[in-house]
Amino acid sequence: MHTTLRLPSVRLACLFLLATLGLFTSCKHKRKLIDVNPEFSRYIDAYTSGTISKKNTIRIQLAGDANTEDAAKVLEIIYPENDAKIYVPLELSGEKGRTVFTATHRNPNAKLFWHIDDEFAGTTERFHQLGLNPPPGKHILTVVDQDGNSVSRRFEILQKEKN
Repeated sequence: MHTTLRLPSVRLACLFLLATLGLFTSCKHKRKLIDVNPEFSRYIDAYTSGTISKKNTIRIQLAGDANTEDAAKVLEIIYPENDAKIYVPLELSGEKGRTVFTATHRNPNAKLFWHIDDEFAGTTERFHQLGLNPPPGKHILTVVDQDGNSVSRRFEILQKEKN
């Protein structure tokens, strides 16, 4: 009777051992990373790699010699559009409001230098918006980055006609 009691406990111990080994060996399965075709290196300088959460952003930096229209746009003026006619209303305080000029750059750490009619107007980093109050008339906005890339836009500030 003593040997019959030990036999089921040995079986349970073996079963527990097999189940534990099965769990540990199944956890060793790893996903294989995707092999990247080396031909893409002509078009892509850098990209996000590794395990990426669904909430994270994925960044792809195009190579300088990539032959695409978007790759050429290192620096771009978002506002104003070319030949825009801008009316700047008065603020609640009675003072003339400001026009918020906006640009974008491929490099998020770029430093931009803003000029209106070849006169320095200010500098921006990271968030490229600059509130200015140019006088009524036609103007040229020029934005230059730290590497010498530049873009220009013509615009006109309208003046309210007096009654």
